[in-house]
Amino acid sequence: MELVIDQQWDIDIEAAQALQSSYAQRVIRWDAYKGGIKTVAGVDVAYGKQLVYAAALVLDAGSLQALETVSASDPVRFPYVPGLFSFRELPALFWPCLNYRSRRT
Repeated sequence: MELVIDQQWDIDIEAAQALQSSYAQRVIRWDAYKGGIKTVAGVDVAYGKQLVYAAALVLDAGSLQALETVSASDPVRFPYVPGLFSFRELPALFWPCLNYRSRRT
């Protein structure tokens, strides 16, 4: 699966709410994936005063052995608004999710 990021993240709260509503209509509610799963990843963020710290942990799906961790930090670009966490957290998570070693090999 190829990830395409075509979203501007420097938008105001009203525009973010409208965009999130439009994205909600595109959610696929059934399992359309037919391949085998070899690896899985978990992600999380933590906040400093002006930075978001993001990390991804890649695991072997069968054994759950940790294969790799990737982390990054990014400036906080969006205010805390309940329900709009993706606009605050996803920009920082893109780098770890797109740059782990097993994705590149």
